[in-house]
Amino acid sequence: FELRLGSGSDVVTLANVASQLVSVNSGGGADVINVQSVLSATTVAGGDGNDTINVSSNAPVNSGTLNGLAGALTVNGDAGTDSLLLSDVGETADGSGTLTGSTLSGFGTAGVTYGTFESLSLTLGSGADALTVGATHAGTTTVTTSGGADVVDVVSTAGALTLATGAGADDVTIEATSASLALTTGDAADTVLIVSTGGTSSVDLGNGNDAISIRSLGASSTVSGGLGDDTVSVSSDAPTNAGTLNGLSGMLIVNGGGGNDSLLLSDAGETADGSGMLTGSTLTGFGTAGITYGTFESLALTLGSGADALTISSTHAGTTNVVTGAGAD
Repeated sequence: FELRLGSGSDVVTLANVASQLVSVNSGGGADVINVQSVLSATTVAGGDGNDTINVSSNAPVNSGTLNGLAGALTVNGDAGTDSLLLSDVGETADGSGTLTGSTLSGFGTAGVTYGTFESLSLTLGSGADALTVGATHAGTTTVTTSGGADVVDVVSTAGALTLATGAGADDVTIEATSASLALTTGDAADTVLIVSTGGTSSVDLGNGNDAISIRSLGASSTVSGGLGDDTVSVSSDAPTNAGTLNGLSGMLIVNGGGGNDSLLLSDAGETADGSGMLTGSTLTGFGTAGITYGTFESLALTLGSGADALTISSTHAGTTNVVTGAGAD
C-alpha cells in the first residue's frame, strides 16, 4: 500500500518494511524520512518542501550501516531544497560499490536509485573500501570514506564534489571532472593521481608522506601538502614523468608544507621548441598556464628535446635541478 502524508512537517521512520508497504509520499512541508531497513522494493517521494531523507540502520543518527536495504530503494526529493544522506559509517568490513548521478550500488544494498536532490552525502565505514564514482548528480555531492585503506576512482562529475578519504593509506584517482572538486586525504601515506579536471580543484594532502601526480588541468588548482614528506609530480604521464607540461591549461598553485618535499616538473617528452622563465616561486611558459610553488626542499625541472630558451631569474632556497635535454638550448 501507499503511505501519503499531509502538508505539515512530518517525521517518518521506516524499519523492517515488508512487501505490504511499497510507497511513501511525504506531501508538502519540510519532512524528515528515516529509512533504516526495507525488505522489498520501496519508493520514497519527498513531495513539496525542503525534505531530508536519512538512510542508515539507525537513521537519523546515521552512524549505522546500509546492510538493511534488502529491497531496492527509490528516493526522490521532488520540489524544494532536498538532501539525501546515506551512511554506512558503522560498517567495519571491507566494502565496494559504485555511485552514479542517479544510483548507488553495492555496500550491502539491493541498490538505491535517487533523483531531484540538491545535495547528496555518502559516508562509508572503517574497512578498506573500493568506491567508483562513475558520475555525480548536478547538485552537490559529499563523499567521506572514513578509515581503512580505501581506493576511490572518480570517473566523471556533473556537480561539485567534496571528497574526504580519512585515515588509512588511500589511493585516489581523478579521471575527469566538470565542476569543482575539493579533495582532502588523511594523515597516512596517500597516493593521488589527477588525470584531468574541467572545474577548479583544491587538494589537501594531510600529514602523511603523500605522492600526488598531476597530468592535466582544465582550470585552476591548488595543492597543499601537510607535515609529511610529499612528492608532487607534474607531467602528462606522471608519475613516470617522461611526458609534457602542455596539459596545464589551468594555473597550478602548489605548496609542499612541512616535511622534506619534492616538486618534479617534466616536459621531457616535448619535441617542439619551448621557452619560459623559472623564479624562486614560479614557472611560466613551456605550454603551461603558469605554476606557482612554495615550501619545497627540492625542485627538478626537465625540458624536452627542442631548442629551448630558459631564463632562471632566481631560485628558491632549497635545491634546484634543471635538465634541458637535447637540442640547441
